[in-house]
Amino acid sequence: MSRWERLRETHTKFGGGRGIFGQEAKTHDKKTGDAARYVFDVLERTFPSHNFRHRFKISKEEINSKLNLIDARLGVAQFVDDSSIKPDGGVIEVMDVHGGWRPILIGEAKKQGTNVERIKEGLGKQSIGNAIERTLKNIAEFKNYMIQENYFPYVVFMHGSDLTTETLRVPEPSGEIYELQPTSIPDRLTAASYGMPVNVPYCRNLFAENFDGSKIMLQIASLYMRNDPWTEEEMADVMIEIAQEALTCLDELKQL
Repeated sequence: MSRWERLRETHTKFGGGRGIFGQEAKTHDKKTGDAARYVFDVLERTFPSHNFRHRFKISKEEINSKLNLIDARLGVAQFVDDSSIKPDGGVIEVMDVHGGWRPILIGEAKKQGTNVERIKEGLGKQSIGNAIERTLKNIAEFKNYMIQENYFPYVVFMHGSDLTTETLRVPEPSGEIYELQPTSIPDRLTAASYGMPVNVPYCRNLFAENFDGSKIMLQIASLYMRNDPWTEEEMADVMIEIAQEALTCLDELKQL
């Protein structure tokens, strides 16, 4: 049985997480963290011969050290000693054959926009928020952190009226239907995925040829966005697929 088949089999035995995740009300970032913890458990049960760890903070010093290994001119500017990045779903890593830790899943959550709810209540629309800046900043940091890898297992689950990619028909108190159009936020966010389709899991980097024949490595973030919140089961399905592909990339390089 292949690695993917074993991981999918364990996931299926758990019912895809159904019955494991509680039904109590949770914030979106808490759901993302719980989905990642579930994936971590599935990985440990499926591959007991491998060592995994789950961290919820990566220091700026660690990120800079990765850059400095590429070029001594990089990763030298840091102004606060304890600066760090704290993704909602944390970072799941596997120990490689050299005893080093390699990230195989980075999960993030963002919510922006409540205009659907406001329209239903007869309230005016709000202006769009600034979650885009925080999202792009974190993606950029993890691209630096994984600059030596040939894969990028970063996924962010976003929801809210500012993040819908289609026109929403929202009933007003009067009975009229308000057509809420997409904002420019999704188009701005796809800078992190080089304009690749959204709501698709990516992991392997793309290698494109420059005009002079040199190769350019493109790290594609997996961007999931819609108005309705993502369920823990939906997030777990995507996370497992991305983690599996990351493990496959490392296995192909004989790093596991």
